[in-house]
Formats: sequence, C-alpha cells, structure tokens
Amino acid sequence: MIDLGKQTTRSLNLTNSAGVAVDADSTPTWAVTLPGLTAGISPSVQHGTAGEYYVAYPTVATGLHRDVWTAIVAGQTVTVRDVFTVEDATAPAMVSVAEALAHLKANSLITSAPDLEYLRWLCLVASEAVESDLGATIVPTVVTETYSGCRRWDLPLRSVPVISITTVVENGITLTTNDYFLDPDGWILCRGTTLAQRPWMYGRANIVVTEVAGYTNPPRVARKVCLNGIQRMWQGSQQMPHPSLDDIGAEIVAATGVLTPLELAAYRSLTPAAIA
Repeated sequence: MIDLGKQTTRSLNLTNSAGVAVDADSTPTWAVTLPGLTAGISPSVQHGTAGEYYVAYPTVATGLHRDVWTAIVAGQTVTVRDVFTVEDATAPAMVSVAEALAHLKANSLITSAPDLEYLRWLCLVASEAVESDLGATIVPTVVTETYSGCRRWDLPLRSVPVISITTVVENGITLTTNDYFLDPDGWILCRGTTLAQRPWMYGRANIVVTEVAGYTNPPRVARKVCLNGIQRMWQGSQQMPHPSLDDIGAEIVAATGVLTPLELAAYRSLTPAAIA
C-alpha cells in the first residue's frame, strides 16, 4: 500500500532488442496525473545503473494516479504508462492485522514487512466488502451527505446506523441542535422538535448533514465475517488449493464464509432494514 504523505518510487528500466540494459539518448521524463485529473508536480528524474531511471514522488492526494514515462532510445520514442493508488493512511479497518494473524494461525509465518502490509490492505478490503454486503456502515466513519428538502417532513439518512449528528446546514444556515432531532426508528432526521415538527425548507441539494455513522463497538459477528473474508483472500493469494474453502455451495455462504445458522441470522440482523 502507498499511504498518503509517503514517497513512492516509480521506476523505468530500458533494454534493447536483445534484452541488454541501455541508457536513453537523454534523460527520460516522468509525469503524473492526480485523481482529479489535474497534473501533479514531477520530481527530477534520477539515474541508477545502466538503463535504470526513477523518481521519488511524495504523495499529496488519495486515489488513482496515472503516470507516464517518455524516453528516446536509439532515436526511437518509448512510452510506458501505468497507474498507482494512494490510500488514506487513517482509513480504519473492522479488524486489526494482529486479529487477522491470530485468525490465520500465522503469527510465526507472516512476518515480512511486505506481507504484513498486504495483510493490512486485506483488512481494509474485507471491511469494505462486509459493509457493502450489509448495506450498512460498521466502522465509525465521519460522513457528509447532501439531501433535498422539497417540503419533506423527514429525511431518511443513507449512512446508518448513526452514532451522532455533527452539523446540519439548511440553505446555507447551520442549524442548532434545537432545530432538528434524530428518530432512530428508521434513522430519520426530523425538522423541529419531538413535540412540534415542521417541514424542511424547499430546495434541491439544500441540506447538508455531517454525521458519525457506524458502531462504536463493531458487532462481533460482522468482525468474524470480515476475518473469514481475509482468510479466503489471503489463502487465494498463495495460489494453493484449499478444498475446505472452495466450492462451498450457496451464494450466501460464499459471501460470508462458513457460518452457523445462528451466526448467519445475527449477521443479517445488521442490515439497515433490520436495524430500522
């Protein structure tokens, strides 16, 4: 993983038709396009051994980056394009690397820095997959969403469950906590008070809600499904057959890993419809 704020080395290795390393006719150029499709600042190109060029790029934005090397070798233009993704270093996972190691029974087996970093990435992937499967937010997350008033009396929030409401802005005006309340029965944001409701002001995309969504203590069954997913992904990456984990049948089991009926019922109880 490339964490935001860290340097990443982008390299180019040039060879001739015989596969022998050769230098370019002149110093190659490197350019990067940021996730917002604007040009990034390109550091100076460094020269290593024969045919080796590289840049040490300090990351400044999260998301998908596109980079391109351009070189001239024996009078011919060579263009090499690639992509890399910069991750939010503070993005939380549902389970820790230590928990994943314990689940895999691999504390003495997975020890190298690259493997541990890959396992950290799998923790994030599995957490995202569980939240997507449930359609609910599990890991506590600050969310800012825009809604339309249009004379509505209530606003069903999209990211649920809700831990707390941080701010509500209506037509550019920040409301006080006396101007709205949250009904946990359906996670509905209501205008007014519990005794005297009134409609939200008319408008399109005129209400901005910032909230903390998720669980302060993520449910254990969700974490178990997350660990099941990490196990499947890790073992799949080792390119070894695992009959006990392959072709296990029902789609729902394939999505969650092997769960008892009791565990599966508890897991499904975390969907927005069930917690409304």
